Amino acid sequence: MLKIVAIDPGVTTGWAVGVIDDEGYMKTRCGQYDFSHVSIYDFLKGNHPDIIICESFEFRKLQQGVNFYPVEMIGVINYFVQEQNRISKTRQITLHMQPPATQGDKAYWTNEKLKDANVYQVGKEHGRSATKHLLYWYQFGSGFQYNKKGFGPWENT
Repeated sequence: MLKIVAIDPGVTTGWAVGVIDDEGYMKTRCGQYDFSHVSIYDFLKGNHPDIIICESFEFRKLQQGVNFYPVEMIGVINYFVQEQNRISKTRQITLHMQPPATQGDKAYWTNEKLKDANVYQVGKEHGRSATKHLLYWYQFGSGFQYNKKGFGPWENT
């Protein structure tokens, strides 16, 4: 079994968790939360991920009122991975950074495709963004090596 956590960092941070069973089928769930620095660390620690997928921060141009909170969240996620890997020499967490375009308006995984796949969550825009990162990694990224039978939602998500 392999556990993956995808993060769309921000003031409201989207998250998606995928568990891939021994036969290559992934169950998914998602949500969103206004994490503090400590609570995102605790969230990751409590989920025991083998792999973390995180949206990278792209600085486009200096503008007044730019929110750098996503950068702080990315820093906490990097610290979590480094700290956990330092503590455990037998179980190493892998961090994959993906660009925002992976889940943007022109991305492969649209809201319609999430609906068709039965993994669309109403009212969880940031959670859906994290799900798009998770599914992109599973279908087109390095997670493809585990993709043998597809994916679906956890019961009662």
